[in-house]
Amino acid sequence: MTGRLLRTRARHGPIPGRAQPEDTARLTRERLPRAHTRLPACGLTTARLALDLDGLDPRVPAHHRAAAEGLRRGVNLLDLGVASADPKPATLAGQVLRSADLPREALILAVHVHAPPDADLPRRVDRELAAGTAAAGVGGLDLAIVDVPAHASTAQIISAGRVAQAHCDRGALSGYVLAFSSVEPVPDPRALRVHLAPGDDPCHLVAIQVPWSGHDPAAVTGDPPLADRVHDAGLAIWAREAAHRTPDPAPRPDGPSSDDAISAAARAVRVLEGRWAAGLGASLRVGDGDAVDLFRWGQVIDAFWRQGPTAAAWEDLRARTLAPHLGRASAELLRALGGPARAEFQAWWVDYAAAMHTLFEAVEDALARQDRPARAPTGAAISQLVPAAWRELAAPQVAVAAVLAAGVDLVVTRASTGAAVDEHLAALDPPAPELSCDDARRLLRATSAAT
Repeated sequence: MTGRLLRTRARHGPIPGRAQPEDTARLTRERLPRAHTRLPACGLTTARLALDLDGLDPRVPAHHRAAAEGLRRGVNLLDLGVASADPKPATLAGQVLRSADLPREALILAVHVHAPPDADLPRRVDRELAAGTAAAGVGGLDLAIVDVPAHASTAQIISAGRVAQAHCDRGALSGYVLAFSSVEPVPDPRALRVHLAPGDDPCHLVAIQVPWSGHDPAAVTGDPPLADRVHDAGLAIWAREAAHRTPDPAPRPDGPSSDDAISAAARAVRVLEGRWAAGLGASLRVGDGDAVDLFRWGQVIDAFWRQGPTAAAWEDLRARTLAPHLGRASAELLRALGGPARAEFQAWWVDYAAAMHTLFEAVEDALARQDRPARAPTGAAISQLVPAAWRELAAPQVAVAAVLAAGVDLVVTRASTGAAVDEHLAALDPPAPELSCDDARRLLRATSAAT
């Protein structure tokens, strides 16, 4: 289906243009006059809420409506995820762009680049830019979000940043973001800027991005707080929501438990992996051995779930390990195989990808259910920190509003329905009185301690 969508869009030609400072500023001023921010280095202006399209599917009408509603209301930054591993978010972005009555120059498209220490990063950046532009059907992308792996050294982070700098210098990007998998330790932002752009060279580093789980103080920890250190370095700070899905309505009392759903989905994946191990996997050669171990993820995910993971841990496993590996392995096999072997793998891969999608959905549904009670500020001490007028807001709205009030410039969040988009946008203009930065940080710390 995705291939057919791409071919259909290609007949119309790519959408020309790239995000421009004047156009992005005009759109956000008109539609979200109190909730936009200018990004350093690249000069683009974005709404203070961005949509993370990772995990959304262009074939699902509700996902299309959610993204379209966000653009209509003034959200102008779309996060396309890792396009080479999963082109569907970029395809969805392209569809929405074509149907929206908005200039391409007013919209900011960002693609993720995973940066493990041993990667050929220049080629990886090129690959993600090519995959994102092809899947979205656009002439170019605007930002690269470079995912820094956990425990990366400062030298490795600087090396990754310089690769992104080089792409900006030659006009392939407007800027880039360094995204960390944990809040601390993040290297000193001032030192990063100096190392990335020595002397009088312009620095294209736009922001530092850290995860946020809805009740974690995230970028307001430390002394001085990370948000303050990032701003002192002339950068923006983003918080990316760690939970993968907007919680659905409460499950039916007679429905299966989360563990049952995950175990059933993992079993279906393992059955297909058994077919792979007994067939093509055993006959193909990879290095000095066979290809059986290319697809052994059902057992890994099942064991991962039994450890009681957080949404942030799942985010890290899915985005940094599962999606890149599955995308690379399937693409390389489809490229290398021919004749009956290729046809056999292609048929197996359709079933395996569907089974993995079901397993991902089961894990993310379970995490969403777990997160729901933890998101609400509870307790008398905490309720005293929330303005009386805010107590009518839903807990996710209070969380987003507090994070933005605490000094974070931009929240990147997932919304798979139009109602979820409306709920998140309401947090951009909370009722008076507004929380001061210090009060917002106290609220977040108190909520985090309580949960």
